[in-house]
Amino acid sequence: MGHVEDILTYLESGTLEGTEQPLLVYLSCYRVLQAMDDPRAKQVLDEADHLLQDIAEKITDEDLRHSFLQNVAVHREITSAHERRDHP
Repeated sequence: MGHVEDILTYLESGTLEGTEQPLLVYLSCYRVLQAMDDPRAKQVLDEADHLLQDIAEKITDEDLRHSFLQNVAVHREITSAHERRDHP
């Protein structure tokens, strides 16, 4: 939880741009916050999904975009968690 706090503090004024796997960082933070029943989990998941969708929108080939969203485990988990939260 300490690392998540550090990351969230950093994100108040910074971004994960330039990190190798920013979506994995968001997903890891979300998992920890969710396990702790921390209300910030929703915001972190929203940010992860927003970033994921922004990246996916730039993929013009529909099959490739679908593959990007569904065949990468981290991307699939973010999408699934976001859909479950919005439609329990």
